Amino acid sequence: MKICPLCNRRYEDEMNFCVYDRGALVSIDISSAAFSSDARTVGEPVGDSWKETGKKKGSKAWLWVLGVFAGVALICSGGFIVLLGLLASLPVEENNSSDFARELDTIDISQYKKALKDSLIDWVPARSIEGTEVTYSNNELVMKGKKDFYYVLITQKSNFRTENALTRVVVRNVTGKETKHGFGILIHSDPKRPLQRDYAFLIDTSSQKFRVVRHRDGQEETLVPWSKSDAIKPGIAENLLEVVDENGNMKFYVNRKILTSYSDDVGIKKGVVGIYVSDDLPIAFSGLEIRTK
Repeated sequence: MKICPLCNRRYEDEMNFCVYDRGALVSIDISSAAFSSDARTVGEPVGDSWKETGKKKGSKAWLWVLGVFAGVALICSGGFIVLLGLLASLPVEENNSSDFARELDTIDISQYKKALKDSLIDWVPARSIEGTEVTYSNNELVMKGKKDFYYVLITQKSNFRTENALTRVVVRNVTGKETKHGFGILIHSDPKRPLQRDYAFLIDTSSQKFRVVRHRDGQEETLVPWSKSDAIKPGIAENLLEVVDENGNMKFYVNRKILTSYSDDVGIKKGVVGIYVSDDLPIAFSGLEIRTK
């Protein structure tokens, strides 16, 4: 067994560096070694990510660490995943067209007879990640990440599934300032492998632009680059984001106006809902709802 001399975390012998502080590990004799009360055993690397298999004493929640863009994730007892990841190295693609919105494509709400609603009041993490903040007030969940990082919450509620459904949430940029990578909604997320397979519909209200990305195997792929649309209300105004999925064929709406569509071609056609922010700007979410026929 090995140990990190800086944070006292224990590792399997095949590990060489601490996934927290990147310090070099030293070998120890486990039969005679003494550990502090907060020492934890960290598992082997899985691809570009690491999974912590130690369970925090006195907690029912499992702590996970993922090396996705140097990110960390926390599965909280409230029933969702918290994920923080570095975005500084990701390219930002842009479509220079003046307005990407299409003709009005009305969603027939009447055909979606079953509705699951979540006030998001229980999405506040029991344990926060340093430099981030999540609060709940006035019927809004307000998330603030870190500069050049994304910050994601993914539900662990198995019935909040986004396949063959209408998924919707109201978002509000509290300050109205620019966010380089956007904020919005995740669909088809795998709660066991956060940001390993999902789609994200993101907007920036300061520029009235949107984009669609896919996360697969820890990589973010741009499917629709930043594109201008007057359907997005600017500044601090509320915007309704909606994604309609039918067997992997997705349509993306803002304020009831369709902006783009995309058909899955890699087998990411089912999963649960999540929400996404980036940089150190507070973003408010409310009215999360999933409707099915």
